Amino acid sequence: ATTKVAICQLRTTCSASSNLRASSYLVAKCAHLGSQIIFLPENCCFMGTFPGESNGHATSMSASDPASLVAPYASLAKEHGVWMSLGG
Repeated sequence: ATTKVAICQLRTTCSASSNLRASSYLVAKCAHLGSQIIFLPENCCFMGTFPGESNGHATSMSASDPASLVAPYASLAKEHGVWMSLGG
């Protein structure tokens, strides 16, 4: 059996909602084309504009709600019936 894999690249920004929209588009397209496993880049959720901002943002988000960083991506994977790797 063959497994179809997609490796995506996107330009992440400091807007988590914009990053999720871009990732959602890529995941939907890849799933439509038959991909079963989709790899997104590291920092696909948030990329800071200065050194240390990404880690600080992720830490503050995960401290308030640990699932908040990955929950939308888990839902996306479930919606499209695919496995996803976030920065792996």
